[in-house]
Amino acid sequence: LPESVSIKANYPNPFNPSTTIPVKVSQSDYMQINIFDSNGKLVKKLFNGKLSIGQHSFRWNGLNEHNIVVGSGIYFCKIIKNNNFKGLNMILII
Repeated sequence: LPESVSIKANYPNPFNPSTTIPVKVSQSDYMQINIFDSNGKLVKKLFNGKLSIGQHSFRWNGLNEHNIVVGSGIYFCKIIKNNNFKGLNMILII
């Protein structure tokens, strides 16, 4: 992604039951924030819309799209903007 979006390390990490993902936006734009499992399967759509300039925090509570708790493992948070992305690794321990 262009430098208009930065993603910081989630905290806590490892986590149980939830983690916070800090995102800083220096240019307002539409983007998606999604969680994927280690196989690349979409687990949860956290955000899909326009983010304004500034600091934002997104919380993932370890639930999938059907509000079912996912298992322990490594998950990936991906911010997608204009077919480009930035991401980070997260560890869920249950």
